[in-house]
Amino acid sequence: MILTFLWLTSSVFIFIPGFLDKGEFSDVLGTTVTVLVFILIPGSLLATSILNIREPVKALVVGTSFLITVIIPLNALLSIFQLGWVLLILLLSISVYSLYKERQFLLKKYGLVLSQLNIQVILLASLFIFSFILLFRQSLYVPANNLDQFLVWPDTYNALAQAGEITHYGPGIFPFVADAQVPLKYHWGAFSLGSFISLLGSFSLVVSIFKTQFILLGLLYLGLLYFT
Repeated sequence: MILTFLWLTSSVFIFIPGFLDKGEFSDVLGTTVTVLVFILIPGSLLATSILNIREPVKALVVGTSFLITVIIPLNALLSIFQLGWVLLILLLSISVYSLYKERQFLLKKYGLVLSQLNIQVILLASLFIFSFILLFRQSLYVPANNLDQFLVWPDTYNALAQAGEITHYGPGIFPFVADAQVPLKYHWGAFSLGSFISLLGSFSLVVSIFKTQFILLGLLYLGLLYFT
C-alpha cells in the first residue's frame, strides 16, 4: 500500500501549484490525473517488474524518470502519424497488467516505523519543503491563464506553439529563441512531454507545461539527487 500512498501524495503536490495559481480546475485536475495514470503508476510498476527495484520511493522516482525518457521520443514520433492515442493505450495496458502482476507486492503490509527525530531527518524534511516552495514560486512566473494580461517572456508563446505543433502534427521545423536565431534542440523533450501531459491537447498547454510538468520534473530531480 506504500506505492498507493506515494501516488496520491505525489498527485496532491503536483495539483496544488496550478490550483493555487487559479488555473482552470478541469485543466489542473486533468493534467494531474494524466500524470498519475499514464506516468506515475506505469513508471513505478515498471521499475518493480523490469528494473527489480523493490523500495517503493526509489521505484517511483527511478521508474517514472525512466518512463519519461521513453515517452518523450515516442510521443513526438507517433504524433507525426496522428497515432498519439496508441501510446496512451499502451501505457494504460501496462498499468492494468502491472497492477495485476504486482498485486501481492502492492498489498504487502509494511510496518510503520517512525524515524527518530535527528538532524538528518530534520534537514531532509526542511530541504523538501523549501525546495517545493521554490518550485511553486518559480512556477508563478507564467500565470495559469490569461497570459495576455501579464508580462511573460516571448519564448513562452514559442514553447506553447511548439508543444501544440507536436500535439497535432508532430515535430516540424527546429524552433528558435525569439529574436536570437538560436535553435532550441534541447527543448524538444519539454515540448513533447508537455504535449503528452495535456492528453493530446485535451487540456491547457499552459497548465501542462508550466505547472504540472514543471513540478513533476522538479520533484523527480530532487528524488534522483537523493538516490544518486
